[in-house]
Amino acid sequence: MGIAEEYEKAKKKYGLPDLKSIEKDFELSSIENTNFLLREIAKSMIEKLELAINVLSDLIQPDTNNLASVHEFRAFDDGEKKHLYDFYSQLMMLHRKGLQVSFSLEEKEEAEYIKLFSSSWKDIKQQMKSTIQKMEQSWKEESAHESELGYLG
Repeated sequence: MGIAEEYEKAKKKYGLPDLKSIEKDFELSSIENTNFLLREIAKSMIEKLELAINVLSDLIQPDTNNLASVHEFRAFDDGEKKHLYDFYSQLMMLHRKGLQVSFSLEEKEEAEYIKLFSSSWKDIKQQMKSTIQKMEQSWKEESAHESELGYLG
């Protein structure tokens, strides 16, 4: 049985979102073994979440040895940094829930996580897009911090 058929069975059983709504964002076509389809979907969601967490982590607590982190950190004002931290906290809670589910090996819990994640994903994606756009914009603008850097070696 293929991904679509297996997913339809699970969708009916657990009330999952439509396959099309998650297929593109989580690259479900790369799943080879459909025996544990929900586990693989949850794993793909967790991986995408980890990418977002890593980006935010570098912004919230930049490594002073990483020029890009420091530069982009400075592009955000204190209010934006507070918002980023709150958003980061939400993602960490969702990530930790995903880790719990990945160790439970229970299909019902995997389905519940997929539903939870799916209901948050549109907002997560939008917030990440706007954050990354601001990071990108920081490189386009004339940096007032260039003169502060001096010799870095």
